[in-house]
Amino acid sequence: MTDIEQGFERTEKIKVHTSSFLLFMRIIVAVILINILALITTIIFDFSVSFFIARTIIEIVIIIFLYIFWYSNYYRITPSKVIHKTGIVFTNQDSFNIETIDNISCSQSLFGRLCNYWNVTLHFSAKEYVLRCIPNPNYFSSLITRFNKDSQK
Repeated sequence: MTDIEQGFERTEKIKVHTSSFLLFMRIIVAVILINILALITTIIFDFSVSFFIARTIIEIVIIIFLYIFWYSNYYRITPSKVIHKTGIVFTNQDSFNIETIDNISCSQSLFGRLCNYWNVTLHFSAKEYVLRCIPNPNYFSSLITRFNKDSQK
């Protein structure tokens, strides 16, 4: 039994963030785009050192924003519900009873394969809900399946 599974048995709930590698890739892309924009504007307008200080501050703010966005977007699994929570100031929470889940499927795009994340789809009788960028979908879906079977006993 892994540490996560042992911790899960004690607390009976687990919090799953989206892929941290995806967060890292978003930060890298943001920094590269800011540096390209800074290089182009420096060549065209010949800015001084203060421009580079401002660019560094903008990069730090964007990195903090991306981290807060990643940290505030998570899924919580309890024995009775799957909860998707987003936001810090303006929060949104979607909650689904585990016993109403009919089926679970996992899908992966090419970029998801490169970054090692999956999309997990929860199928209900009238609709479906996609949990995006899950780093360990087999454990995630087996947990939901186990709780679904336990709730139907």
